[in-house]
Formats: sequence, structure tokens, C-alpha cells
Amino acid sequence: SQYIAHLRTRFHRDESLSLGFYMDPREAKARGTTPRSYFYRDAASPIDVESTLYHEASHQLLFETAGPARYDQNTGNYWVWEGLGTYFETLVPQADGSILIGGAIGPRVQEARRRIVENNDPVPIADLVALNQDRFINDENGHAVYFYYAESMALTLFLMHHDQGRYRDRFLDYVSDAYRGRLRRNSSAPTLEDRLGVPYRELDAQLRTYLKSTEGPSG
Repeated sequence: SQYIAHLRTRFHRDESLSLGFYMDPREAKARGTTPRSYFYRDAASPIDVESTLYHEASHQLLFETAGPARYDQNTGNYWVWEGLGTYFETLVPQADGSILIGGAIGPRVQEARRRIVENNDPVPIADLVALNQDRFINDENGHAVYFYYAESMALTLFLMHHDQGRYRDRFLDYVSDAYRGRLRRNSSAPTLEDRLGVPYRELDAQLRTYLKSTEGPSG
């Protein structure tokens, strides 16, 4: 409640559906403050506090090291930011000081498997890619956003690691263009399916197969 009240009172932001929030340099400047991340420990949430920290910190590292972002100039294509944030939720420190990132683990991936594999009820990738920030976060039923996060995480894992990284370089080119606001309507920048050379319907099927193949023996 303190987290929600602070952001609502000081910055007039409703973060009641989130566990954390990163204010990027552009918004921070407009609000007379400095870029920073906010997050809190929610014992009742299936997302642990370390995952939330890694998620928001990855947003902060990307937006404060890669130069001025123009992502708000894109038409749709918002999913990729939360896909990357949730991708870094998989960070697992190792005893030797190294870290592992990119395991198909955690409650979001479990939710993606439940909806996509068990219930055969995905958000088609063509529809997910078309969502802008407002439609992604403020879906009319108030709960679809949780599955948007889950599917964005699953799709990012798939594009980074499927078939020994078959799509990784082309996906990262897409990320670069998304960051620079090049994915505008009627722009010359290719769509995600054009870059990958695979229609969205086929990517839907490949994502489902990937989630089935990465499921552990315990489910």
C-alpha cells in the first residue's frame, strides 16, 4: 500500500497491478526527478522479490546505457520490453560468481505453459506484437496483462534459445529497432515475422512445441 500510495501521490501513476516500476530518463526529467527503480517485497506474490529486482534493474541498465530511447514512437511492439524484463527474472547466481540467464523456469513460464500448452488458449503472436503500451498494461478485463507478461517472457526465451539460438541475432536486431522507435506504421523496418522468415502462425506452433520441450519432469 505504501508503494502504491507513493507513486500515486508523488507521480500520479497507478501501479496497483505491478510489483515494481522503472522510471526512465525521459519521464524522470519531465517529473523533476532522477531515473530510478521502485519495487517491493510481496510475500503473497508468486514472483519473488529477487526476480522483481532483476526485472526492474534490467530495464534500468538497458535504458541508461544504450543511449536515448524512442520506443514510444513505435506502432505496437511494446511486448518486447516486458519480454526482456521478465527474461532477466531467470537470473540465477552460481557458487563460482558466474550467473545463468535464460532458463525456462518460474511462475510466469508455468502460466504460459498452462495457457498455451495445456489449455491451447494463447494470445496469437500477431496480436501480442500489435499491442501498444496502453493496451498491453490496461487491458479492459484487468487481468490479461498478467498473461501478456507470461507469454512475452516465453516468447523471449524461445527467440533467444530455440534451436541453439537460431533466431537470436535477428531478434536482437528487432530489439535494436524497437528501442530506437523504428517500428512505425508504414516504415521500411521489417516486422518480427519478416525478420525471422517465419509467419506468425508457424511461430505460434513453434512456441508451443518449445514450451512442451522445456518442461521439467515435475511439470
